[in-house]
Amino acid sequence: MAAKSKGRKSRTKAKCPRLDENLGKSNSQAHRKRKAESMSDSLSCIKHPSTSVQMTWDVDETCKKTLYEDMGVTELQGPSETSDDSSAHGDYHDSRAHGDDSSAHRDYQFVTPPESTLVPVTKTTTSNSQRSLQHTDNDISTTTTTHTNLSFTMPTVDNDLQNGCLCSWNAQNEDYFSQLSDEIVLNIFKWLPLSELGQCARICRRWSSLIWDESLWKKVNLTGKTFKEGQLGRLLLRGAVAVKLTKSDIIAPPFDSKVTAELNREDDVIILRRKPKKSIRVQYLDMSQCHQEPDTLADLLCHCHQLCKVSLEFCKVNDRVLRNFKQPANLQVLNLCMCTGLSPSGIGHLLNGCHNLTCLNISWCDLSRTGLTAVMHSLPSSLQKLNISGYRHALTDEDVILITLRCPNLVELDLSDSALITSMSIQCIMERLTKLLFLALSRCYNVPSAILVQLGAMPNLVALNVFGLLHEEGLQTLKTSMPHVEINKYPFSSIARPTTGLRKSTIWGVKCYV
Repeated sequence: MAAKSKGRKSRTKAKCPRLDENLGKSNSQAHRKRKAESMSDSLSCIKHPSTSVQMTWDVDETCKKTLYEDMGVTELQGPSETSDDSSAHGDYHDSRAHGDDSSAHRDYQFVTPPESTLVPVTKTTTSNSQRSLQHTDNDISTTTTTHTNLSFTMPTVDNDLQNGCLCSWNAQNEDYFSQLSDEIVLNIFKWLPLSELGQCARICRRWSSLIWDESLWKKVNLTGKTFKEGQLGRLLLRGAVAVKLTKSDIIAPPFDSKVTAELNREDDVIILRRKPKKSIRVQYLDMSQCHQEPDTLADLLCHCHQLCKVSLEFCKVNDRVLRNFKQPANLQVLNLCMCTGLSPSGIGHLLNGCHNLTCLNISWCDLSRTGLTAVMHSLPSSLQKLNISGYRHALTDEDVILITLRCPNLVELDLSDSALITSMSIQCIMERLTKLLFLALSRCYNVPSAILVQLGAMPNLVALNVFGLLHEEGLQTLKTSMPHVEINKYPFSSIARPTTGLRKSTIWGVKCYV
């Protein structure tokens, strides 16, 4: 009987390594426990120092590898090893969980491959209060010192963030942006649109004070905006130099009572502690197609003392608007195209003060014959570009002759849609305007086609517009006789206009930002 029992045990031990992988979890754990108990006889402690306890397998490498494969585990390797097994994936199973307390201090641990990735971390042994719990079954008293073991932990989102994008965010949550100088912050703010600057002003007091810096508001594009009472005045007081207000709606008044009182205040020399007087520094103002009352426009212009280039195209004006240009001598470019409400006295008063005016566009206005005569007698001698087209039954040869007498330095002249001028005007232009580069005679039906060929004798003429005067054959003949002159290349006049071509965000070559 003893022999049969011994045979059954040997056959059971022989079958254990060949257990099927589909067995239940309890059978697998029991099998591993039995294998661990059978191997405990072949283990020996090779080193028992007084400071630490280290255990190792007393088997050869080949047998050890076979045992690991039978148990379904792998060996954790130290940090210095670079094999693939050093990054073994799995949950840690201490041998104590299976009832073997003697393996609590072994260097070799067993892991089973799990699905998640594990990250090696450094773990320090327990404190002195917990060392009393680390005795073995043989009551071996050991003094455990601090050493580093290799263990594994699951990565968390917080760890990834701390190791990645939040590495520069310290424990005190220090604001590194506050350490930047004002100049650097202003260079960052200048890339933001105006709407974003308004939101940044609500962050803190420092940002609010920096947002009001005039360097951020020098060139602004406010096309299509609606300004309520006093809003436009507060915007201009921020130090704007170039302002584009095309197609904007301005509700009166442009300045509130407080700003108006500040602008009208006289400079106080005695009280030195008082703040300096505020002023509007706008030099380039584009109000083309703006919707506002003439008195609102007059209230705005009366505080703009540094205007150099102004466009009031398609705006309603009156005498008060034309007389409220405080420094007309500074004007260099004036665009009054298609303006309504121009009076002879108002336009004469304005042009008489524009001593440095170089570009004037007064085309297609509702000027009467009296008003047109006032314009001719008030043109400054400094004028270089003039657009006076659109006066079909008002502009005569006498007016053209007066233009050539008062403005001998013209380089561009547009007389289009003037049905009353004749060859007499062309003769005066050829004799007196020797610097002329561009001439527009489109739809001037009383000008004979034969005299157009004589314009080729002008030494500096490079462009000529004669739309509506010649048929295709006559146009080809004119181009052949004037090979150095470009015929009908520029259908639209750009004289004194703030925006030309595709650059819709620029006014007179200055880019304005939204």
